[in-house]
Amino acid sequence: DVDKRLAQFLADLQTGYDGVYQQIFVVAAHQEIVSASNASLIGSTFIEPKPWLSATHKHHSYALQRLDENGNKLLFSMVIPDLISEGELGRLYAEIEGRGLSELLDAQLNKNTSQSYALVLDNYGEAIAVSTKLREQPLFSNMTGLLALMTEKSGFFMTQADLVNQEMLVAYAESSGYRGFKGFGWRV
Repeated sequence: DVDKRLAQFLADLQTGYDGVYQQIFVVAAHQEIVSASNASLIGSTFIEPKPWLSATHKHHSYALQRLDENGNKLLFSMVIPDLISEGELGRLYAEIEGRGLSELLDAQLNKNTSQSYALVLDNYGEAIAVSTKLREQPLFSNMTGLLALMTEKSGFFMTQADLVNQEMLVAYAESSGYRGFKGFGWRV
């Protein structure tokens, strides 16, 4: 009964975030999926991919893994602590579709303006998420040149943008983190 309630909770969580998460599941310490928003995953073995980014905050560890080379699928995970033995019960995983991140960027742009673009860059200048209109432009896979122009935590500048081959105003801001977590140095 507990397993069914946990699976229903994960399914409700997935539904409640309206397509952001493709699936949510729990992996026990012995690499078996013990609960999932998609019941067909329960009982299967899961081998954790190598973390792309990891962090510890308030004694909890978190990781982000890329499930494909293009970053179209990301896997966020966090440890489920065992409050009795002070160890780990397993990990909670949430698969994030890259298109969902792009749709979040699109929602913030003025849909009537064809010259507005948004992207999220990691601290190496690689694009993590790109708005739909920008994705249709010839886009370099590595944005280190653009990142180098961002010398402050936030600001703006004019440039002959390599992204769309025209002069444009670029505004940017670095993530300042959340509730004491310093973040990964990503920029919007």
